[in-house]
Amino acid sequence: MRSWSVTRFLSLCVVATAASAVVLAGAPSAAAPAPPSAVASAGPVITSAYCFPGSTYLLSCEARWTGGTDPAVGQWNAVSGGWISSSQTDPVAHVTLGSGNCIPGSFFVIRVTITDAAGLSDTRLVSGRRCAI
Repeated sequence: MRSWSVTRFLSLCVVATAASAVVLAGAPSAAAPAPPSAVASAGPVITSAYCFPGSTYLLSCEARWTGGTDPAVGQWNAVSGGWISSSQTDPVAHVTLGSGNCIPGSFFVIRVTITDAAGLSDTRLVSGRRCAI
């Protein structure tokens, strides 16, 4: 049976740690910034999306995004409790607006999808609001 001293154990730990550091020093860092081409090809990311019911059962929706390849297009769809009748997108300001109607007294769920010129997209569901009765 071999006995280990605390000093011998700590020496091995230091050597193992130093060897790991040497191996890791040559590897690319996970925190290294991506090259500009990789950032541009990452696709759009929706940063905010909301819908609110107005008077006479009208819905007004807005979504904003960052990233992606310009120009991007916004598309709105009602999942439940309403419908979207029109939308418009400002690809320079990275904002899209949708409007439509909701079913009185129902909770509505609306989907917005932003698709950029490279075909990459991000989708968000907007829900939780009740249409006025």
